[in-house]
Amino acid sequence: MSEEVVCPYCSAPISVTVYENVITCPYCGTTFVKGGEVVKDHRMGMVNYRPREIFDIFKEWALRKPETPDDILVKASMTGYDLTLYPYWVFRLDVKAVYSAYKKARSSRVTGVEHETLTIAIPAAEEMYSTVLSGYEFSVRGKIYYNSQVVKSLGAKVLNANVSPEKAKERAFRKALDSLRKKLEKIGLTRVSFDPSTRISVEDMMYVHIPVYRITYRYGGRQYRFLADASDSKIVYAEIPTGKVFRVISIGAAVASLLLAGIVFFAGLSLRAICFGAYSGFLMTLISAFMFLKAIRGVVVVAKYGRERETVDKIARYLIRYL
Repeated sequence: MSEEVVCPYCSAPISVTVYENVITCPYCGTTFVKGGEVVKDHRMGMVNYRPREIFDIFKEWALRKPETPDDILVKASMTGYDLTLYPYWVFRLDVKAVYSAYKKARSSRVTGVEHETLTIAIPAAEEMYSTVLSGYEFSVRGKIYYNSQVVKSLGAKVLNANVSPEKAKERAFRKALDSLRKKLEKIGLTRVSFDPSTRISVEDMMYVHIPVYRITYRYGGRQYRFLADASDSKIVYAEIPTGKVFRVISIGAAVASLLLAGIVFFAGLSLRAICFGAYSGFLMTLISAFMFLKAIRGVVVVAKYGRERETVDKIARYLIRYL
């Protein structure tokens, strides 16, 4: 469902959906909250790379991964692309957090104060929260003031915000406290809680559009895609084909892990260490299934905040801790 609003600067009529909260005029570039004031500090990332340059950078980047086939440089071909400017609310927060927690080793309660200045980026469109862009981290350095003429010349799509500044600020506060909680947990504290006297203030706020390429390419008769920041060529998400050699090695590793799982399980039974044998055998079976899945899928999904890497890290931590 759409509606028409009028730009407060050039008076041009703009057709938007009823869910959009912050509008950027496609004619003069003015950004304003629907029914409210103009957003004064609106910036954008510069488009420093062309699609073909990004594709070449991607192929070189992919080759550093063991799964990638060696001939991807010559046999992969770009089939299409689009450029979208994704919106974020960026806050610089002064955080003075008063906390209480427990030390792991002694189980004793401790209190303290953490005082930090944090820069927090919050996606300004709800549809971004189900994608890898929800946790994308970028630098605000080098961002220019939004220029509608530049955007027009690039033929880029501009995604408007449907998350209000107030709602984004609430999310930024929660994200800041989550960041401090993780920091405290890394130094050995557990059950971290923050006192009501904790204070968070906004030192600065800006609205930023990040240009992201979505590029599709073909290799070996299949279609793949990846996302890359057009400002600094950072690969945000990628689908990479797996080579035949890697698939053979993965299947071999899966079979070996499965055999080892059986050996460990029966060794545990013979030594009357049933729990150890069952648990260790289960973990190795899980690794075997994971390697086999990677082999038969024929594609590796790589994302900075992707689940695949998290799964591998968790398995590795379990093995180091319990075996």
